[in-house]
Amino acid sequence: MERTPLIGVTLDHDDEQTSYRLSYFYVDAVTRAGGAAVLLPFSGSFDVLRQLDAVDGLMLTGGNDLDPAAWGAARHPSAKAADARREAHERAL
Repeated sequence: MERTPLIGVTLDHDDEQTSYRLSYFYVDAVTRAGGAAVLLPFSGSFDVLRQLDAVDGLMLTGGNDLDPAAWGAARHPSAKAADARREAHERAL
């Protein structure tokens, strides 16, 4: 019997930063594709290598705008900045 692939799925947080959140559709998509979703929270003490060792694939769920300074560009006035902790976590992944 073939093992179900584990797919790491990144999370966002609510506006008050009191809980993580994720649209149901991401988990549903992983399940429909034959995988099992493993939710990957970000925090100040995440262990990226341990998270990656636990999964077979990775889904970055997107969200607000990344810091364009990372590629030498300026932030557009209408851009909504991503949470710096989440951005650092996803870049490390």
